[in-house]
Amino acid sequence: NRWKLIHIPGRNGPIYRLYDMVADPGQTTDLSTEGLPVMKRLIAHLDAYWQGRTDLRWSRADDDPDR
Repeated sequence: NRWKLIHIPGRNGPIYRLYDMVADPGQTTDLSTEGLPVMKRLIAHLDAYWQGRTDLRWSRADDDPDR
């Protein structure tokens, strides 16, 4: 699994942290402000999971940060 998305509840909405676990296994560089399309897909998957969806899949192609 390449990506790690952290969701932190905040007063004005969620706070996210995004890490590329392949390039940065020590999680030293937060990519959440880089505007990567992969972050939007991860958030959508997380929201769907919280809504009860269990049929979610993530492929190697989904790991592409620009897709």
